Amino acid sequence: MSVILTEVTSLIEQKICPRHIKFDTSEEEQSKNKIHFYNKSGFPGVLGCVDGTHVHILAPEKELQHLYINRKGFFSINALMVCDFNMNITYVDARYPGATHD
Repeated sequence: MSVILTEVTSLIEQKICPRHIKFDTSEEEQSKNKIHFYNKSGFPGVLGCVDGTHVHILAPEKELQHLYINRKGFFSINALMVCDFNMNITYVDARYPGATHD
């Protein structure tokens, strides 16, 4: 399993990541982030931290409520965020209703 996982992860990193994962920061900014994250955690090559959260919203129209009720039982928007080493938010994607899986 570990051999296959290593091969698949390498292929994803080589073929898919360059096309779909981009950081709109300069090389200098990326180097700075990597250095700060490494100094803080000892984990190499980190450009940012990613996390998701549910942003509570008022109940939408009756016909749409099933899309926005999340697994915790309240209406929400599913938001993904990325932050840099100073905890500045550098990316937000809040396009999906709360019932959408992470």
